[in-house]
Amino acid sequence: MGTLARKQQPIKNLEDTFDWMSERYEGQTRRVSWGGYPRWLHRLASVIAAQSPATVVDIGCGPGVLLRELAKRLPESQLTGVDQSHDMLSHLPNSITRHHSDLESFASTHRNTFDTAVMSFILRDLPDAKHGVTQATQLLRPGGHLVILETHTPKGWRAPGFRLYFHHILPWWGDHSLTKDWPGAPDAAPYRWLARTHRQWDRGQALPQWMREAGLIKLQSHSRPNEVIMMWSGQLPS
Repeated sequence: MGTLARKQQPIKNLEDTFDWMSERYEGQTRRVSWGGYPRWLHRLASVIAAQSPATVVDIGCGPGVLLRELAKRLPESQLTGVDQSHDMLSHLPNSITRHHSDLESFASTHRNTFDTAVMSFILRDLPDAKHGVTQATQLLRPGGHLVILETHTPKGWRAPGFRLYFHHILPWWGDHSLTKDWPGAPDAAPYRWLARTHRQWDRGQALPQWMREAGLIKLQSHSRPNEVIMMWSGQLPS
């Protein structure tokens, strides 16, 4: 609980927010996803493992939940985690290479480096999501794959209930239980911020087109329209 004990200074930016959240991130994400989070990462790991990559970079890796799963499935692969939060990176096993960086800085120095790049639940939070897809694609070697997992307001009868939960109930739950000890501005509390970014993202309908414009081919959806997540993969031409 070291992070929670020492992070008493004002929260100034996204890095500070995730430093503050690092100890509770995995457990709370399981709770707020109603148990879906582990299943989604299991599916994501299956998609990546099927590509048999020698090198993988997890952009916005957080405490390394996906990377630890990939380490089991791809014991010979070189795994790299990138995150803006020092405290999130501190949870990664020593066998995983770590970089404290934002995507823009990392992409500028690691072009054409990886067989697979993955982004899970970070795209909607980037200042320019479309540009983020382009930057992630630039990390790939010819023939490499980009895999993206993101929230998705489901189509059909489940949509109103999901929006009620994500936009209203979740921020209230955060204020009164999950992050009631939040030291920053109330409107910037993690689950209020999450609800706000998802409201702007909603279904992410432009994502496949962004991937095509970034130069990816063989786009494939690994989720269904009535799910609360979307998962897409694409390949850079050889």
